[in-house]
Amino acid sequence: MPLHNVAHRMNVVLTTAFMFLLVLVAANWLSHFALRAEPRLAVSVAKVNILTREDFLPRLPDMSRKYQPLRRDVANVSLAISMDLTPLFHWNTKMVFVYAYAEWPSKNNAVNQIVLWDAIAQSADDAVLEFPALGAEYRLSDQGFGLRGKTLNLTVVYNRIPHTGPLEWREYPMPSFTMPADYSQ
Repeated sequence: MPLHNVAHRMNVVLTTAFMFLLVLVAANWLSHFALRAEPRLAVSVAKVNILTREDFLPRLPDMSRKYQPLRRDVANVSLAISMDLTPLFHWNTKMVFVYAYAEWPSKNNAVNQIVLWDAIAQSADDAVLEFPALGAEYRLSDQGFGLRGKTLNLTVVYNRIPHTGPLEWREYPMPSFTMPADYSQ
C-alpha cells in the first residue's frame, strides 16, 4: 500500500481548507471589536394626536371566566425621526433592527414600556431614515387612567446583526415628553 494514497491526500486538502475557513471566521469575529461606529439617531414626539379613555368588555372565548372590563387611557402619537445608520454597515453587517419605545412609571406598574415604532435596514441604502411627522406604528396604552399629564421617557435601541460574531445592542435615551392633561376625545 502506497504511503500517500488518494484518501490521505484528500484528508490533507480538506483539513487545510477547513482550518483556513476557521481562521477567516475568527478574524471576522475579532473585527467586530475593531469596527466601532456611532450612528446619528434623533427621535422625538412631534405631536400627541389622540388621548382618549377606553371602557369596553372584551370577548373571551372561555365562557367560564368572568368578564373584566378593560379601562385604560390610549394615545396615538406622531414621531419626528431622523436617523443615519450608515456607519453601522460594513462587510460583516447583515442587517440593523432599530426601534423606539416609551417608558413611564404608573400606580399599577413600576415600569411600563411600549414600543412605538420599529424598522429593519438590510443595506446601507435603507439606512437613512427621515420622517418629520410619522404616525407611530403602535399606540400607547396604560392599565388604568394614568397617562394624562404623565412625563414619558423616549429611548431608541438598535441591534446590529452580523454575519458572524456577537450581536451589538445599544440604547440611546432621547428627550422625554409630557402627555396632555386633558382628553382630546
